[in-house]
Amino acid sequence: MNKLATKIAKKDNSYFYDKVLLRKNHLPVGSIVVLDCFAGEGKIWKEIKRITGRSDIDVIGIDINKRRGNYTIKTDNRKFLLSANLSKYNVIDVDAYGDCSKQIGIIFDRLRRCEHQDVTVFFTFIQIQQGSVSSYLLRAAGFSDKMRRKCPTLFAYHAFEYFCQYLFSQDIDRIYLREAVKGSSRKRYGCFVIKSRKTKESLDKTQ
Repeated sequence: MNKLATKIAKKDNSYFYDKVLLRKNHLPVGSIVVLDCFAGEGKIWKEIKRITGRSDIDVIGIDINKRRGNYTIKTDNRKFLLSANLSKYNVIDVDAYGDCSKQIGIIFDRLRRCEHQDVTVFFTFIQIQQGSVSSYLLRAAGFSDKMRRKCPTLFAYHAFEYFCQYLFSQDIDRIYLREAVKGSSRKRYGCFVIKSRKTKESLDKTQ
């Protein structure tokens, strides 16, 4: 875990502004096109537009439920990620209600198949110490279904560590993180960059 670059802030009762500040501090340079996979009513990105005063942030929102206004597309975000052209987005927001590894796995797979720009991925990972961990994440971390079925809650304490190991295995070299702890629940708000081929080649030449 020594690769994990963390930016931990003291918390008040509002996790909303933790999410807003994380995104504000890690916006890519230039115009921004956001795919917001758990959009809800779009409050986070509306607030980012308000506090930055930027008019060059376009947001496409997805939510499984129909929300007020025209902000969101009502669909399962996994289906959308599997079918959409992700190369048009330079920000993908996965503000999940629990384990976001399945959506992020789809994002890695789809971007691997196309030419894309640098993509900043924002995520929320909620860990309940006595809860179970998704089979997708455990498989990605190298655990068999047999091991998971034997003791499904055994892995819960290290779930976020498995998640980070998975990101590093996908050539992610840095994760920026904010953390909130309440009782047995840990909420991690973070981001990382999936580098384009052009960026990787440029970095290779400087090494």
